[in-house]
Amino acid sequence: MLFAFAVANEWVDKMPYARHLELGKNIARRPHVPFTRKEITAIWNSKTNTDIVLILLYTGMRSKELRELRKEDVNKKDRTIYIRTSKTASGIRTVPIHPKIWPIVKRLLKAPGNYLLSEKPLSYSQVKTQFENVMKDVHQEHTSHDCRHTVATLLNEADGNPTAIRAILGHADGDVTSRVYTHVSLNLLHKTIKLLK
Repeated sequence: MLFAFAVANEWVDKMPYARHLELGKNIARRPHVPFTRKEITAIWNSKTNTDIVLILLYTGMRSKELRELRKEDVNKKDRTIYIRTSKTASGIRTVPIHPKIWPIVKRLLKAPGNYLLSEKPLSYSQVKTQFENVMKDVHQEHTSHDCRHTVATLLNEADGNPTAIRAILGHADGDVTSRVYTHVSLNLLHKTIKLLK
């Protein structure tokens, strides 16, 4: 597009040869697959440390958001998590804590350190290792990002409020009315997250 603009303004006399290259289509190496309800039940029954997997499955947070989550960002009164750093502006949000994982969060809040999962932020590889240990134990093949797909899919299947689902996941909305003028109450966020069984 820049070269087309340059040609139109006579800054260059011909289009570069690069425009004749075809790069092909971007093909996903491993498409994300949501967890089934049976797989989620198996995780609840696992004897390994499932805290990370269950928190991701019931919040829709990104792995990095969970790794960097400080205890001070957990509001015990409202039972919410405030995501203060995310890869997008829409990712800065308040996430309701599902009643099923509230006991896990409460236990982690009592442990030493400033971060929910540990005394200092866990690395990507540490979280990946813990996640993969659970997957091996329950004989499943999923990634941490599959958890976000699971939350989105299950809430959609349960007819969750679309604006609330986007708010929980930290997704932007292309619709100006929804993005600018629609505000989602904490009550609606809790009602929506409880649709996860």
